[in-house]
Amino acid sequence: MKSIGLILLAFILTGQSLRAQLSGELPVSAIRNSTVPYAPLLLNINGHGVVFPFHDGEMLAVGGEYLMLAIPDPGYVFAGWQPANVFVFDEYTVDGDGQPLPPTVSTVWSPVPDNHRSPLLAFNFQPSEIVLLDVPGVESITESSGWVANFVPVKK
Repeated sequence: MKSIGLILLAFILTGQSLRAQLSGELPVSAIRNSTVPYAPLLLNINGHGVVFPFHDGEMLAVGGEYLMLAIPDPGYVFAGWQPANVFVFDEYTVDGDGQPLPPTVSTVWSPVPDNHRSPLLAFNFQPSEIVLLDVPGVESITESSGWVANFVPVKK
């Protein structure tokens, strides 16, 4: 009976992933003009394991409700989901001729001291917010919500 439940869960999560992948294949102009904004999922994995069905950077509809499942690798156990505030710094510079160079992007993860122990995580995808614009040397700082999946070695 347990295996039937896992198969059903995998089927549901796979369908959810397909919908998210289709939205992620939209051209950037279509995403910007859409009535349903999309944004990348920010997902970090500590330790050895995988997250199903989504991956870091996958485009999801803002405000959508999703499920993710954490699966530890052999020799590891899932220790919990941890919400995180993720800050992205986009710095723009110019070369000696005044031509713009590709931006330097820095990402800082700031986990929140809250831990969800179940390997199945239900979450509502939140929009990103621009915190600061036109800081000297930094074009923008964006704050987003992300998740950290924590896996730890099995104690022997």
